[in-house]
Amino acid sequence: MINGLILKDFIVFKKSITSLKVILPIGILLVLNLLLGKNGSNILNILIGLLVFSLSFSSYDEDTEQWELFTYSSKISNLILVSARYIFLISIMLLSVLFVYLLNISEYLLFNVESLHFINFLMLVILLLFSTVVIIFTPLIYLVGLNNVQIIMIGIFGIVFVLFKFLKIPNWMNNLFSAILSNNILMLLIIISLFIVLGTISFFMSVFFAKKRSLNNF
Repeated sequence: MINGLILKDFIVFKKSITSLKVILPIGILLVLNLLLGKNGSNILNILIGLLVFSLSFSSYDEDTEQWELFTYSSKISNLILVSARYIFLISIMLLSVLFVYLLNISEYLLFNVESLHFINFLMLVILLLFSTVVIIFTPLIYLVGLNNVQIIMIGIFGIVFVLFKFLKIPNWMNNLFSAILSNNILMLLIIISLFIVLGTISFFMSVFFAKKRSLNNF
């Protein structure tokens, strides 16, 4: 059952990412970054990854009243529904981060821009940022709906973009990530801890809100 639910989300995602309105801006950003060469910005790569990652939430668009009625009548538990959604979101998140990392590595090999240390640092920041989105916004979507959460999400990503583009990263934050990157075991432990603790809380909140939503609707 859970495999079918995950497959359904991937089919919706594939339909979204292969549409012209998505392929066109991604292609423009890729060509622009290539033309800029050494002057290209990692920010453009992050925007591409963010665009790909944000499409994973298009799976919620399929959660129409008819779909919710089907899942309710089929006696599919909210635990299974939410589990399938989290597996799907985390999968797309990791693929998006890997995609951005490969883009940055390609620029490094072609134009010798930035350093591998900075690229690794940037990938850690993106991974934590995207993880935070899944952890925070997934329960909110079950609580207030996708449309309301999208407005909040755009605002937060806009603020983060401005901070990283125009403001210097605080020394304490830079030192913290440098310490993490210099110790792979510590980095792994921190990431695992974040996923386990915050992800578990987020997951059970989503199950609770999904159950509450189904009871209110039916």
